[in-house]
Amino acid sequence: MLGQSFGGFVALNYALRHPDHPGKLILSSTTAKIRLDRALPMFERLGGPRAREVAERFWSNPTDEHRDAYMEVCLPLYTRTPLDPDALARVRMRPEVSTHFIRGEMLTYDFTDRLGQLACPTLVVAGGLDPITPVADAEDLAAALPVKTTRLEVFPNAGHGVFRDDPDEFLALVRDFITEDVRAATSARK
Repeated sequence: MLGQSFGGFVALNYALRHPDHPGKLILSSTTAKIRLDRALPMFERLGGPRAREVAERFWSNPTDEHRDAYMEVCLPLYTRTPLDPDALARVRMRPEVSTHFIRGEMLTYDFTDRLGQLACPTLVVAGGLDPITPVADAEDLAAALPVKTTRLEVFPNAGHGVFRDDPDEFLALVRDFITEDVRAATSARK
């Protein structure tokens, strides 16, 4: 099971509810708990004081006006690779869902204390230039997971979504993670 960003929250929740289901878990650019105290300084580092101000305003009061400013100023900071200009045109936006999340669950959810329950091998992937889920979030996530089954990989020059900024290396990492036990079992039989 692979969860990217918000999809990582979904994947974590699913894996915690059904610990015997996933054979392996890949958590990319996600966290066990949103930490705006880390994200806001990263927005400032990448986009200056205005980016921090726009991000803080949106995350504290997700109105349509604040969302529009966030999409214009902060979204381009998410990745090092410029977004395909048509990408957002292909996305079906549901602002009411993000507003509900920001005003509700985002402020209270925290999977950290339960992560030790996960038994499946887990790969945590982070971008060193990710403004919304900085590397420290991935480090906390990996530290809360069982040591023997967890692997943390940081791509220093990637942003939010390593798959966009370094697709070849990301896919090679995922491929290796998915097949590593299969290869070991095959080698052991020879």
